Amino acid sequence: MSSLWVVFLIGITIDLVPCGHDRIDDTKSICCEGVSHPLSWGPKTECCGMFAFSRQVETCCEGQINPGYGVNNRNSKCCGQFSYDSRCFECLGDGETIKPKFDYRSELCCDGSVRRLLDNKTCCCGSEAFNPTNKVCCDERIIDRPKDMPGDCCSCGLTKVDIVIILDASESITLPNWPKMLKFATEILADAEIDDDNVRVGLLTYRHNATVEFHLDDYHNKKQMFNAITSIPYIRGSTNTGMAIEMARTEMFNPARGDRPNVDNVAIVVTDGDSDDYQHSIEQAQMAKDSKIHVFAIGIALKNLTELKNIASPPAEKNVLSIDDFDHLETLKGQIFASICTEECGQKEFFHPDHEVCCDGQPQPLKGGKENTRCCGQTSYSKSEEVCCDGAVSPSKGKNTQCCGQVGYDPSSEVCCRGNAVPKLGPQYTECCGIYSYDPNTEVCCEETVNKAFGNPSKDTGCCADFSYDKRCWECTKGELTPLFDPECQICCDGVIHPMEPGLSCCCGQDIFQPRNQICCDGKLRKRQGSETGSTCCECGSALVDLAIVVDSSESVGYDNWNTLKDFVEGLIKNSEVDEGRTRIAFETYRHNVTLEFKFNDYLRKANMLAHLRYVDYVRGSSNAGDALKMLTNEVFTSEAGDRHNVPNIAIVVLDGTSDDPDHTRAEAEKLKETGCHVYAIAVGFKINDELKAIASEPWKDNVFTAANFEDLFKIEASLSNVISDVCPQPCGKTLYDPKTEVCCNGQPQPAVGDLKLTRCCDIRSYNVKKQMCCNKKVNVLPPGKPECCDTEAYDPRDAMCCYGNTVLPRTSESASECCGNSTYDTIDELCCEDVLYQNYGDEGESGACCVLSSGRTVSYDRRCYNCVKGELVARYDCARERCCDGRIQPIYWPESCCCGKVAFNPVDQICCDKKLKKRKPEDDRTCCECASNIMDIVVILDSSESVGLDNWRQMELFVEDLINDSNIPDARFGLLTYKHNVSLEFHLNTYFDKKALMEAVDNLPYVRGSTNTGMAIEVVRKQMFTPRTGDRDRAPNFVVLITDGQSDDPKYTVDQAEFAKAQGIHIIALGVGLKDVKELRAVASPPADDNAISLKNFEELEAVKQRIFNDLAKSVCPLPCGNSSIDERMEICCNGVPQKLVAGSRTVCCGYVAYDPDCFMCCEDNTLVSKYAGEFTECCCKWAYDSRSHLCCGNQILPKVAGKFSECCHNETYDTRTQVCCDLTTVQPSYGKDNTECCNGVSYDTRCDECTRKGVSPLYDVEEELCCDGEISKKEFGEKSCCCGKKQFNSDIGICCEDNYYDRPKGDEVTCCGKNIHNAKKEICCDDNVQPRLNGFDTGCCNELSFDPRKQHCCEGKINKKKNDKETCCCANTVFDFEKSICCDGKVNKLTKAGNRSSSVCCGNKAFDPLKKICCGGKVNKLKKKGASTACCGKKAYDPQQQLCDDGKVKKINGECANIKYNPKTQTCCNGWINNATFKEPWARCCFGEAYDAREKVCCCNGNLEDAFAGIFTQCCYSYAYDSRTHTCCDGQVVRKPYPSAECCCERQAYDSNREICCGGKVRACGGDKRKCCGTEAYDPMLEICCDGKLHDRRFGDETYCCGSESYTPMLAVCCGERIAYRKKISMEW
Repeated sequence: MSSLWVVFLIGITIDLVPCGHDRIDDTKSICCEGVSHPLSWGPKTECCGMFAFSRQVETCCEGQINPGYGVNNRNSKCCGQFSYDSRCFECLGDGETIKPKFDYRSELCCDGSVRRLLDNKTCCCGSEAFNPTNKVCCDERIIDRPKDMPGDCCSCGLTKVDIVIILDASESITLPNWPKMLKFATEILADAEIDDDNVRVGLLTYRHNATVEFHLDDYHNKKQMFNAITSIPYIRGSTNTGMAIEMARTEMFNPARGDRPNVDNVAIVVTDGDSDDYQHSIEQAQMAKDSKIHVFAIGIALKNLTELKNIASPPAEKNVLSIDDFDHLETLKGQIFASICTEECGQKEFFHPDHEVCCDGQPQPLKGGKENTRCCGQTSYSKSEEVCCDGAVSPSKGKNTQCCGQVGYDPSSEVCCRGNAVPKLGPQYTECCGIYSYDPNTEVCCEETVNKAFGNPSKDTGCCADFSYDKRCWECTKGELTPLFDPECQICCDGVIHPMEPGLSCCCGQDIFQPRNQICCDGKLRKRQGSETGSTCCECGSALVDLAIVVDSSESVGYDNWNTLKDFVEGLIKNSEVDEGRTRIAFETYRHNVTLEFKFNDYLRKANMLAHLRYVDYVRGSSNAGDALKMLTNEVFTSEAGDRHNVPNIAIVVLDGTSDDPDHTRAEAEKLKETGCHVYAIAVGFKINDELKAIASEPWKDNVFTAANFEDLFKIEASLSNVISDVCPQPCGKTLYDPKTEVCCNGQPQPAVGDLKLTRCCDIRSYNVKKQMCCNKKVNVLPPGKPECCDTEAYDPRDAMCCYGNTVLPRTSESASECCGNSTYDTIDELCCEDVLYQNYGDEGESGACCVLSSGRTVSYDRRCYNCVKGELVARYDCARERCCDGRIQPIYWPESCCCGKVAFNPVDQICCDKKLKKRKPEDDRTCCECASNIMDIVVILDSSESVGLDNWRQMELFVEDLINDSNIPDARFGLLTYKHNVSLEFHLNTYFDKKALMEAVDNLPYVRGSTNTGMAIEVVRKQMFTPRTGDRDRAPNFVVLITDGQSDDPKYTVDQAEFAKAQGIHIIALGVGLKDVKELRAVASPPADDNAISLKNFEELEAVKQRIFNDLAKSVCPLPCGNSSIDERMEICCNGVPQKLVAGSRTVCCGYVAYDPDCFMCCEDNTLVSKYAGEFTECCCKWAYDSRSHLCCGNQILPKVAGKFSECCHNETYDTRTQVCCDLTTVQPSYGKDNTECCNGVSYDTRCDECTRKGVSPLYDVEEELCCDGEISKKEFGEKSCCCGKKQFNSDIGICCEDNYYDRPKGDEVTCCGKNIHNAKKEICCDDNVQPRLNGFDTGCCNELSFDPRKQHCCEGKINKKKNDKETCCCANTVFDFEKSICCDGKVNKLTKAGNRSSSVCCGNKAFDPLKKICCGGKVNKLKKKGASTACCGKKAYDPQQQLCDDGKVKKINGECANIKYNPKTQTCCNGWINNATFKEPWARCCFGEAYDAREKVCCCNGNLEDAFAGIFTQCCYSYAYDSRTHTCCDGQVVRKPYPSAECCCERQAYDSNREICCGGKVRACGGDKRKCCGTEAYDPMLEICCDGKLHDRRFGDETYCCGSESYTPMLAVCCGERIAYRKKISMEW
C-alpha cells in the first residue's frame, strides 16, 4: 500500500509546461518557439530560434546555429546569419560579407593562428598546420598517418557533419547478419567527434515500412548512442528503400530534429537487395541530392549495382561501395571516411563540390551556381557574365563576345588590335593602327600613329615618319617635309596649287579665295552675311568666345620647357580680343592636383592677365588631367566664374603625356563636352592615342594638335588664335546653325531650350537637361529622384519599374522587384503565375509554386505543405491529424486548430497577436484565431472643378470633417488631395496625427477651380500618397473616398488609373453628385459597384450618406466578430467574426469566414468550401469533395471503390474485402477466408497450409509432392496436372473448377469460369458472374448482369437503353438522352425550350424551365411576377421583393419600406431587406438574395453569388460559378473546359464526347479506330488485346487467347488452374 502512495506522490509532483501542441517536463526538455528538444547539453542547453544548442561549442546568429571558435566560444562573432573567428576574419560594413585578415592565397587560419600554406595540401590541427599526405590529426595531436587509413582526410575522426545511417532490415538480411550491420554502424562512427558535437548522427531502419530509431539531436554522447544502436531489434519485411530515403530527407534532416543549417548532410544507405519500387527509390534519392544531402550507397552481395549507382551522389565510383558478404562490412570504414571529408582537386588540394569547383588542380569558388560556373585555367568564372580568353577571365560584352588575346570584345563596337579591345569611334573605324582603330576612308596609319588622309587615301596620302602628308603638295626626304610649291607666293588647296592673291588667301576645297567678302561654309563659297562681315575667318563663324587654357605642369615637363609653355600661353592671350570684350580667358595648371590661376571675371585686360602669368611658378608632380577637366566643368564654366550665357565655350588642353588615370580623364572629358564646351587637345612630344581623342571634341582629327616638342607649339599658335577669334556658324546637315542660340541635333538645327548650356539633343529634338530627359529618341518630363529610361519612357525607380524592356509599371510597394502582367510585386509576398499574382510562401518567398488544376484554374501553394500532382494539390501531411503552419508540418490534438506563424495552437485558450501566442482574454472572440485590428489608411480626393462652386465646396469640407470626427485617430490615418486640371496634394497620411489638426487643415482648404482631371488625381494618390515614406502602413487597408460632380476630362485614362489602384489593393468608394451617366463612376469604384459607387442628386445629400460611408469603411476592416456593431439576424449571419449575407435564408451555415448554401456546398478541412456535386453522397477528404458512392478517402487521397460496397482502404489503394486482405495496413494481399488468413511481413498466407517464419512464409507440406486444398494437405493424385477444387483434386487437363464447382472440359473451344459456371469466351461474355450471349462479337459490352450491343444500345447506371439516334450518347441517371434536344436535371430528362439552344432551359431540381418566364425557388418552379416588378424567392415561393418581405420563410407585406428603412421604388430596388440604388426592366428584373440585377447581364448562382453573364444566353451556373456553356461544362461541381463543342459528357472532372472518346476508370481515352473497351484506365481493341483482371495483354494466340488470373495464355500450350498457370505443355515437333 505504501508503494502505491509513493507512485501517486511522484505522479502529482511532475510539473508539465506547455510547448506548442505538447506539454513537456522542463527538467528533461527545452521548448524553442513551440518545438520540444531534449536537454542534450544538460543545464547548458539553450534556444537559438526554434533550435536547441550549446553556447560552449556553437554560435547563434539571427536564429541560425553556426560553428563556435576559440576556447568556450570566446572568439566567435556573427556577420548576418553566419559566424566567424574574430582572430582571423572581420565583418564588412554591409553586415553580410566576411573578409579574411590574412592573404588566403598563401596562408590559412588554424584556430586563430595564421599559418603558411605548405607545398602539398595543408590542414589544421589545433593551431598548427600540417601535410595530410603522411600525417593526420587525432585528439588535437599530429601523428603519422596509419597505413590502413586511405585518402587524405585531415582528421582521423569525421569533420563537422550531420549523418543519417539507413539500414536495410528486409527479410533477406536474416537475423544472424543483423548484428554485423549494427556493428558496422558503430565502427564507422568510432572516431567521430560525437561528444564535442562536431558529428551528429541519426539512424533509421526499413523494410516495407521505415522506423526512425533515433534523431540527430537525440544523442550527444557516443557511449549512449552505441548502446542505442546495438539494442535495435531486427524486424523484417520487404525492401522499401524509397520510403526510407524520403523519411530521412523530410523527417530527419529537419532543423526541428537537430539538423544544422550550416553543416554538411550525409546519408549512408546499406542494403542487400533491389528495392520494391525502383522508380520511387530513384526519385527520392534525387530529391535528397537536390536538397544538398550527400548519399553513399553500400551494396552487400549485389550482382547488379545499377540502382545503387542512381541512388548515390556522383561520381558513382567514389560513393557506391560493394562487398561480397556481411563479413566484409568492416573493410568499408576507411573508404567512407575518405569520401566524406574530401573530394580531390589535383594532387595538393581538395574542394567542397557544393561551394567550389576544381579548376586544373585548384579549388575555386562557384560563380552563380554549378550550372553557371566554368573553369578558365585555374580560375573559375561565370559563363553568363564572363568569357575565358587565352587562359584569362574577361568580362562578357554580350552574346556576340569574341576573344582578342586575353580580353573579350564586341565586334560590333570594337576592333581587336594587338590583343587590345579598341572602341570603334564609328562603324567605319574597322582597321587597326598599333593599338588604335581608324577609318581607312578618312585616315591613314603612320608608324602606329593615326593621321588625317588627303584626297584618295591610297593614292594621295603618304607618311613621313609618324606624320601624314598630301603627296600632291609635299614630299618627304629623310623624315622632313618639303613643299612642292613656293609657300611665299603659292598655296596648295586639296592637292591643287594656286598662286596667292594679295592679302590673306584661304582654301575652300580645291578653290582659293580671299576672306574679305567671301566665306567657306560646308565646302562651298558664299558671300558674308550679317556679323560675318566683321570677321576675317575663312569659314563660317562668330568672334565671341569664353576660352579656358589648361596646361600640364607634371614632372616630365621640366623647368626649361615650363617657361616655353608660358610663352605659348602668352601668345594666345596676346592674339585674342580680350580688350575688345569679345574674348574672356581663364587659366588652369595641373599636376597631381589642380590650380585655378584666374577665372573669366578676374581680368578683363590682356595686361593684367600677362602680369599674372609671369609669376606662375612651376610646381611639378604627376599628371591628374581628369581633375583638371572636372574643375572646368564645376568651377570655371559657371556664371559665378564669369562664364557668359549664350557665348560659345572653348577649352585648350596642353598635355605632354598620358594622364595618371586615363579612364577618369575620359569620363570627365565627356562630362565637360556634354555642357557644350568645345575642346582642343594639344599633344607635346607623344603620339595621338585614344585618351587624346576622347579629350578632344568630335571629329577628333580636327580638334587634336600635335607638337614634336615644346618649341613646336609656336607653329600651331596661329591656327589656335584663328580658332579663338572665329567661332563659326557651324554646318548642321545641309544647313547652318547659330551656336549662340541653337544646337545641331542629328543634322537638324534646334533652338536652345532655356539656357544654351543646359540644352542637349535627343535624336533630332533639343531639350533642357534640368527639366527634361531623353529616352530612346523621345523627350520626357524629368521625373523626380534619380530617373532612368525604359525604352522611350522616363520614370522614377523609387515609384515605378521597367517591365519587359518597354513598359513602365508603378511599384506596388517599396520592396517590389519583379513584373507580372500589368503589375509589379514583391517576390517574398507574391508569386506570378501566368501573368496573375498569387500569395507566395516561405520566409524569402522560396516555397511558393504554381499549380494549374485539372479544372483549368491556377492556384499558388506552399511546396512545404503540398505537391502538385497531375492537376491536383496533394497534401504532404495527414490533414486529419496534422497541420502545416508556414511550411512546418506538426501533429494536432484538438478538434479545432489555428496557425500563429510556424506554430499550431488550440484556439480555445490561446490567440495569436502580431504573430505571437497569448493567453485568450474573455473579450476575445472565441471563433477568431487572431487579435482584432481596426487600423486603416484613408485618402480623400475632392473635385474642385469649376462646376462645383464655392458653396458646394464648403459642403464637401463639412462632409470630410464629419468623417474625420467619427474616426478613431490615430488608428485611422487621413490624407487629402484636391484636383481640377491639375492636382494639389494638400497633406499626406503622416502629416497630422490628431483630429483637431486634421479638421483645421480641411477647414482651410482653398477652392481653386479648373477642369476635371480625375485620372491624374488617382495616379498621384497611388504613386505618391500610398507609399511608406508618406505614411502608408503595411498592415493597414488602403481606402480612397472620391467625390466628383462630373465626368472626367479623359474617361479612359481615369478608368485605367482606377484599375491600377485597385490592383494595388486600394479600395475605392466613389461619390458622384448630379451625374446623368454613372457608367464611369461605377467603373472607378471597387466591386461590387452597387455598394461602392454612390450617386447623389446634390451636395446636400452628402450628409445623408455620411454614416453609410463610415460604416462601409469600418465593416471593411474590422476583423472582430461581426465588427463592433450588431448584425441584422434576418439578413446576416456571423461567420468567425465576419458579417455575411444569409445566402440560403435560415439554412445558411458558415465555413470559416464564408457563408454558404448547404444544398450547394459543404465545408471541408481548413475551411475549404467545395461543391456538393454528389448531393447527399458528397463527403470530404481533407480539403476535397468526393462521391462516397463510387470513391473512398484513403489517408488524404480520393480513390475509386474497386468492389462497390465491399471496398475498403489499405494505405494508398482500395481493395475487395471479399477476396483480399490488407497486410500491415500498407499492402493488399489475397484472402484465404476470414478465419484462415494471416499476414507475415506484408504477405498473406493460409494458416492451414503455411506458417510464418523468420525467412517469411513457409509451406507446411512438400510442394513438389503434395497439395493443400482448402486447408487439407494430400499427395498429388495427377502429378503436375493436379489442381484443387474445394477440398478435392482433379486433373486440369480434363476438368475445370469454378468457385468449388467441378466441370468436365467440353470438346472443341476452350471454356473459362464465369462465377460458378463455365462459359465459351468466343460465343459468350461474363457479366457480373452471369453468362450472357455475345451480341456483337468481342464488341459486346456488359451492363451489370446483362450483355448489350453498343451500336444499338447504351448502358446507363445498370439499365440498357435503346438508342433512337447516334446523338443519344450521354446518360441522365439510368436514361440515355440527346443533349441537343434535352437537358438532364437531377437524374430526369427534360426537353429544351428551344431545341439546339442548351441555354434556353435551366434546371430546378429535376425539372427544366424557361428562365425568361419562370424562376426556381428552393427546387420548385414559379412564374415570374407581373410586368414591372422584380422577383425573388422565399423558400419555395416566388414573391415581389419591393412589395413583400421574406421573414423566416414566410412572405409578408411591406408598406414602402425595406427592412424598416424607407426607399424610393421608382429609383431603388428592395431585395430581401437590402436597398439597391437601381431598377431594371421586366422581364429581366431579378433579385439574387440581397442584390438586384438584370438577367441579361448577370446570373444568380448558388450561394447568392452574382456573376457576369459574360456569354449572354449561353451563361450557365456550376454551383456558385458562371461559365460559358459553349466552351465549358460542369463536372463534379467544377467548371471544366470542353476539348470540343460536342464534349457534353463527364468522366469524373473531365469533359468528353462519347462518340469519339471513352471514359475508363476516370480517365478519358480516345476510342477512335477499334479501341472501344476499357481495361482499368486504358482503352483497348478487343480484337487485338485481352483484359485479364485489369491487366492488358496482346492476343498473341488470336481467338485462342484466354485469361488465367491476371495472365494470358492458350490451352494449346498451358493449363490454367484457378488463378494460376498449373503447368506448361511439352510440345514435340517432328520435322
